[in-house]
Amino acid sequence: MLRILYIRLAGTAALFFELLAGALRLTTLKFLGLRAGDRVLISFGAFAFATAAFTACQQFMVRDDENVGDRLTAPPYIRVALSEYIGVDKAKFSVSTSAAVHPIFEGDKIADIEANKDYEIRIDNQSVTIGRANAKTGAVRIVPREGGVIVLENEGKKRSYEGILEIRKGNGATFTLINRVNLESYLVGVLPAEMPLWWHDEALKAQSVAARSYAFYQLVSATELNPTGDYDVQDTVADQVYSGLPENTEHALRARAIVESTRGIVVGYRRNEKAAPQLVLAFFHSNSGGRTAPASVIFPDRVPEFIALGPLKGVEDEISKTGSATSGGSERCEWWRRFTPETIQKACNDNGFPGVRDVKNVSLDGAASHTANLKIEYADGTITIATRKLRAWLGGTWSNEKHVPSPFFEVSREGAEFVFHGWGYGHGVGLSQYGARYMAEDGSTFDRILRHYYDQSEILRIY
Repeated sequence: MLRILYIRLAGTAALFFELLAGALRLTTLKFLGLRAGDRVLISFGAFAFATAAFTACQQFMVRDDENVGDRLTAPPYIRVALSEYIGVDKAKFSVSTSAAVHPIFEGDKIADIEANKDYEIRIDNQSVTIGRANAKTGAVRIVPREGGVIVLENEGKKRSYEGILEIRKGNGATFTLINRVNLESYLVGVLPAEMPLWWHDEALKAQSVAARSYAFYQLVSATELNPTGDYDVQDTVADQVYSGLPENTEHALRARAIVESTRGIVVGYRRNEKAAPQLVLAFFHSNSGGRTAPASVIFPDRVPEFIALGPLKGVEDEISKTGSATSGGSERCEWWRRFTPETIQKACNDNGFPGVRDVKNVSLDGAASHTANLKIEYADGTITIATRKLRAWLGGTWSNEKHVPSPFFEVSREGAEFVFHGWGYGHGVGLSQYGARYMAEDGSTFDRILRHYYDQSEILRIY
């Protein structure tokens, strides 16, 4: 059992502890035997210590001598980089309540923010300026009063965010906006962005647990997506989509109810019967096409080998291909695309193979799968690439006929074109969202869905 200091969010009096946050985050990595960028193996005992230490710097009223064991007593905070505001030179915002501007690292309050008044953020003389107030520093945060919501406006479109808004200066006169928010509130913004709220409750619960597990893992692991350590996740498919507070009140209430019903629940895995459970980096995607993909091939540098070969090794997933008893088939599963030799050549030329000219043939090197290789024969030779690499080159959205929705496809030739016949949508690792929907419609509970997609896993509550 671990005895730690636990600090509860209660106000804005101790923002200067942010300096300690960086030190404790570094201490956390050292405690886990890590360097920035390393793959992370997180036991729940170590994770409780690491997250509580990190969370302590982001919360305020001290309550000491609390024995929390291997559980946290409250959700931690997560820092979300808002992709529309990475490397921008201005941004417009308002707050539903009054708020205060504080430096992230040191110093007194810089300025007050009036409720429901528009302000502009920019960089002047290497410092953040909000309205007429120059912070004299390149890193500040906007802290609303309790219950306040921050509203960002970009090209006439508004999005609302709970929590705190951090502003961090970048290169030149640019900056990045980061939403620091309670993890459970974050999930309320993830759930409707990742899965339709009209889907079955059990599918939505499975999605919320997968998203929580993914976010928790990212809290203590530095990645190539965040080399500076300023944030934990991005709000895009690079991690998981987050759109802030749902605009529709009814949607917000439903999302919050689903997230609350799985509060603190994550996916874990034991290496053996005597081992402590480890947190699983719970990847998910739209539709597996009939079988999920092994993380050891798709994401070889992101998870420990025994996790990749355990709950993320890939499973047969026929229901993603057939649909449920009531669905009348599967959506976003089977697809066709047509590409000319010139399109394939350009994709190769633009991505490190300038010598590819006059493409003669494209074929699979083996059977179709998410991990298959593709042979491209051209005038002066042959190159072999992973099908997932071609998907990355051409784009991977479902609706664009020039994109490849999945790396799981066959290739044939019809006249002057290559015909790609494929299955599924997304990278294929972990939970299939459509599969989860169909399993729920056929009567499976969220924990059964998760155990199917994360084979041999355990469903655990950590707070």
